Amino acid sequence: MFKIIKAISRLLSNYASPFVIASAIVAFFVPVAFGWVHGNVSSIILGVIMLSMGLTISMDDVRNLLKQPFHILLGAVAQYTIMPFVAFGLTKVFGLDPYLAVGIILVGCCPGGVSSNLCNYFLGKRAVFKEIQSNMPAVSVIGLMLIVGGVVVTVRPQLLTNGLSLIFLVLAVVFCHNALGYVLGYSVGRLFKFNTAKKRTIAIEVGVQNAGMATVLAMAFFANPENVAANPKAVLCMVPCALSCAYHSISGTVLANIFAWWDKKSGGKN
Repeated sequence: MFKIIKAISRLLSNYASPFVIASAIVAFFVPVAFGWVHGNVSSIILGVIMLSMGLTISMDDVRNLLKQPFHILLGAVAQYTIMPFVAFGLTKVFGLDPYLAVGIILVGCCPGGVSSNLCNYFLGKRAVFKEIQSNMPAVSVIGLMLIVGGVVVTVRPQLLTNGLSLIFLVLAVVFCHNALGYVLGYSVGRLFKFNTAKKRTIAIEVGVQNAGMATVLAMAFFANPENVAANPKAVLCMVPCALSCAYHSISGTVLANIFAWWDKKSGGKN
């Protein structure tokens, strides 16, 4: 049984992006499959995602980080300034609808890292826990698929009304937001003469956001039933969040593979 679970987990982890995209497509054409993912259900799923990711963090990881307080401070400042300001700037450049603007700004304000590692601290040495821990990335993928699917169902009427123009517009904004995050994050590392590994880390940590959290926040505070009843366009705030969920996971994987390919090509000399 464990072998089957491991095989499924490996499949989900290795092909996270295609599965997230597939969930969005299924949700669009078969909305009943994800219609139950909204409200408190989405919040619970997000909690499971963050917990499952935190379970992979050990106290040794935390101790190593605490030995470099300046680097942590610099990374945090870059994280909480670059992406929110870039998002705000893009809303002006593209002249976005206020609700679309809210969505991309929310993405910019939700950092990608999570650190809920108390279940790991107390249970990390148990064999059963290690088996569970190895499957946590797959749990995160499943949770992300559900959230994206639920969002697509919610915004489906707006997508049908506005057509591909809405998707292409938001994709352009998401692309610029993500790419500028990578470039500016890496530039911060270069400015302070970090080594290659740290420059890449800051680039990815700044560029890849927790769009799942942004989606749940958008759904709870801007696209809640009361606001949508008063103004149906309120659901538009979730479109940038949903597209960011899929796009960030794809671009982050591609960038990491490019780094690995470059190291292999250069023989690890960076």
